[in-house]
Amino acid sequence: MRRLAILALALALTTQSIATAAKPPRPREAVATIAVTVSRGGGPAVGLTADDFVVVVDGGSLDPITVEPPLPLAVLVLIDQSESMRPPTRGPGRPLDGELSGALKPGDSVRFGRIGNGVTIDPPVPGITQKDLRNAIKAWPDPEEFAPSPLWDGVLQASRAFGDTSHRHLITLVTDGRSTANHASAEDAARAAIQARAAVSIIDEGRTSVINQDNRNAVAVRSSPVLEWLCRLTGGRYYQDPITLNRAYTPAPAEMLAGAIRDQRFHYRVSFAVPDDGKYHELRVRVTEPGTTVYAPTLVKGS
Repeated sequence: MRRLAILALALALTTQSIATAAKPPRPREAVATIAVTVSRGGGPAVGLTADDFVVVVDGGSLDPITVEPPLPLAVLVLIDQSESMRPPTRGPGRPLDGELSGALKPGDSVRFGRIGNGVTIDPPVPGITQKDLRNAIKAWPDPEEFAPSPLWDGVLQASRAFGDTSHRHLITLVTDGRSTANHASAEDAARAAIQARAAVSIIDEGRTSVINQDNRNAVAVRSSPVLEWLCRLTGGRYYQDPITLNRAYTPAPAEMLAGAIRDQRFHYRVSFAVPDDGKYHELRVRVTEPGTTVYAPTLVKGS
């Protein structure tokens, strides 16, 4: 009898050991925090809570989700000064320094970058007053003639210029979408922005270009699809210059840049668990409240 009991115990322990060995280990998890902007009726959707958000990673809904108040903005204004942007499509309108100083708030920071014969990222401007911004803009060198347009190099270097995590990172790019002489690809630029948790908002001054193939055939080329893709992937917003749409009112680029900053001002910091594997995962964020539009990254990196 005792022998049978010992055999039964040994069998039970063996069965438990096999079951434990067959069960795959649970992957380690990390907490990811993204910035999400939500609009309602053309303005920010305020008053949302964690219960209003649904986060889906790789097809599976996550719980719990936490939502925190917005952070100040760290803005990097990136200007395409390549040959295709010369001469400018129109006058500068209201001064850039005045528009930007009106869009920035205490606690924000701003710096400038330029794309042409290479990429130049300036140090942060000492302050956000109109005088601070005017002095920084006056220090820009004149654009070089016949300069190329390494857009993806510019977005990549701009993403790497962000250091701290105490601000909401925002890149605002003014370009016509023509991209040449790059070392990085659009995918490289997008991944760098996602890793830096930087939203890329773009003001597209490009028009449809018609390229003749022969005496009878021509091809219409638009840059907007890849620009829209970059904005959508990083949680930024895409703005098409109204002058390309033949509208009566055409705000100057400075006004549009200021609007792009204001659109990211009120945001939610949404935190959730992701696999701690260093890989990129598909991300979908939606809000249960009807009539809202969500701007959030569509990729997140597990780290």
